[in-house]
Amino acid sequence: MRFPMSELPTEEECEARAEHVRELEPISRLLAKLNDPYAGSAAVSRLVDQSPILTARIVRRAMQRLGAKQSIQSINHAIMLIGNQGLEGELMTLLEDLTILKAESGS
Repeated sequence: MRFPMSELPTEEECEARAEHVRELEPISRLLAKLNDPYAGSAAVSRLVDQSPILTARIVRRAMQRLGAKQSIQSINHAIMLIGNQGLEGELMTLLEDLTILKAESGS
């Protein structure tokens, strides 16, 4: 994604598809990083950035929170707007979606 963003990511950009199953590994690393008390926001942002679908979902949630007031300047900015709880919620929802897709594909 290109920043700054002033347009909401589309539903299609946020929808989990079979090709996103390969993002399970970076998502697992992100979960571990979130449980690390010494992990900085830059490290978390880099891991989020490795998953285009997670990035789209986080930006969408942050932009919905902002309304039409301003644009999202970076993935770190979006994460700060939704907070750790919002990030964890998006992460767990995506993990569930991808796990279901993986099971359905028999991978």
